[in-house]
Amino acid sequence: MQWTGYRTAVFEDSESELITDIDVCPGNRPDGETVPPHLARTPQEKQPADMVADGAYGYPQLRQMLKEKGIVLIAPRTTKCQPSPHPGGGLVALKEDHAIRAKVERKQAELVKYHGLRVARYIGLAKVKLQAYFTAAAVNIKRLGLLVVKATCA
Repeated sequence: MQWTGYRTAVFEDSESELITDIDVCPGNRPDGETVPPHLARTPQEKQPADMVADGAYGYPQLRQMLKEKGIVLIAPRTTKCQPSPHPGGGLVALKEDHAIRAKVERKQAELVKYHGLRVARYIGLAKVKLQAYFTAAAVNIKRLGLLVVKATCA
């Protein structure tokens, strides 16, 4: 089966739930290919200490590249021959990681379901990236409004 289309990678701050970066690549490329360009665009002082991702990002080469940069990747391993110890240790830490991942998945679902990011409105990678950037900006504006309301009502 050949995949045509595009895939998005959403990078989100786990505390504020704001999208910090979004990238689009051809659908037939591995998910992890979006991580090195993301890190190159992110200033050194804003680099994350850890990244929580799904199994598509858990391959050894990406783990090694992030480890060299001092970033812990918390994702299921893609090979069965390697042990998968949790860096935080234990079931409690694993549940916390799932809670963080749930926020990212919720954001991805919002982008797709309520803002039409599943369907490319334009032809060409550059135009689809613009669609993703504008969609992420709209979602962040909504989130900022909610954060302001929560801060003033608290």
